[in-house]
Amino acid sequence: MSSAMDTRGEDVTTGSEQGLPRAALRYENLRTVVTAVPVMAALLAVALLLRVEWVTVVALGILLPLCVLGTLLDLVLINRLQYRAYRFAVDGGTVQIHRGILFRSRTTVSVVQILSVDVVQGPLLRGTGLSVV
Repeated sequence: MSSAMDTRGEDVTTGSEQGLPRAALRYENLRTVVTAVPVMAALLAVALLLRVEWVTVVALGILLPLCVLGTLLDLVLINRLQYRAYRFAVDGGTVQIHRGILFRSRTTVSVVQILSVDVVQGPLLRGTGLSVV
């Protein structure tokens, strides 16, 4: 999951660890759907346009159900786990980021070491009021 910070004016409380805003989960779910739907549409188009029996069986009988299952698994389980596993804290002179489900990582950066900050906001992020920092 990308590190998304709320751009709607939510304050970062110094000294206390906190998670991502709820809009970050909505963004990840929206990104999952926006990615999965064209893939499923392409599989359906291939199966309908080629009209070759084995292609139809593979596309509609195997690949499409796998795509649907993967998308549902992502929406129901994986995105939520990643959302809950991401924590950050701004404490005095450091920024700490904790993330990961199976492989956990902890990043600590001194504020004095931060020379620049890039803020990226694409159309989906803008729609949810988020940006990637």
